[in-house]
Amino acid sequence: MSKNGTALKAQSNDFLKSHLLVVKPDTGASKLQEKAEDVQSEPIDQEQAEQPTAIAPEQVKEPTAIAQPTIEDIKRKAEKLTKLSRKYDDLIDKLHRVEDFVISHDHETASVKVKDAMNFTFESNSPKTIGKLIEFWKEEFSEAIAGVEKEMREIA
Repeated sequence: MSKNGTALKAQSNDFLKSHLLVVKPDTGASKLQEKAEDVQSEPIDQEQAEQPTAIAPEQVKEPTAIAQPTIEDIKRKAEKLTKLSRKYDDLIDKLHRVEDFVISHDHETASVKVKDAMNFTFESNSPKTIGKLIEFWKEEFSEAIAGVEKEMREIA
C-alpha cells in the first residue's frame, strides 16, 4: 500500500504541476500570456453568444399614465349608477314583500292570481303551489339583486 500511496502522490503532484500555474506578484504579463496561450479554449455555443446579457435602454418600458375620464364619461357612469340603484331598490322592495307574504299568509285561504298582457288570468288556492311560487320568486329576486350589485361595483 505504501507503494500505491506514493505513486498516487507522485501522479497527483505531476498532474498539479502540469495543469496549474502559480502566479507570483512579480511575474510580468508576458509570462502569463504565454501560459494562457497553452490552454485550449472551448468553442462558444452560438445560442449563448447571441443572447443579450443586458437590456438595452430602448427595451425598458416606461410606466404609462392612466388616462383621465372625460366629464361625459363620468356623467354616463353616474346616470347608469342611478338607474341601477333604482332597479336595486325595486328588487329589494319586491323581495321584502314576498318574504312578508310568507310570514303573514294563511295556508288555507291564500290564493294566487296570475294575469298576462292579454288579460288572461289563472288562479290557484293550492298551498303547495303558492309555496313553490314564493320560493321561486325569492331565488329570482336574490339572483337579480346580486347581478345588479355586480354591475354597480364594476361601474364604480
